[in-house]
Amino acid sequence: MSTLDDVSIDLAVQLGTATMPVHQLLRMGRGAVIALDKLENDDVTVLAHNMPIAEGQILVQGEKISIAIKRMLPVPPERRRREQISQPAAQPDGAAADTQAADGSADRQTD
Repeated sequence: MSTLDDVSIDLAVQLGTATMPVHQLLRMGRGAVIALDKLENDDVTVLAHNMPIAEGQILVQGEKISIAIKRMLPVPPERRRREQISQPAAQPDGAAADTQAADGSADRQTD
């Protein structure tokens, strides 16, 4: 059994967003309707741990609702792994090269 089989991911689907003043939110009660910034046939956003990962379309099959993934979203640069930092090119004797450690700190090396 793979170790990934035991990993859980929190998934959510964002239908749309809205902005309103707090006083309007506080006056809402049962049956209140919030107008969203999306139309009926617009794609929805799939979130994994509150990070957008895909766009999809809502499907209704009988009593079940599901999402058909249409497009995977690219990973933003700030979320990419630090391990992908390339090694510095060889420098002539006495030349200095800037390197970046996995923790993001910069070191200055001389040969």
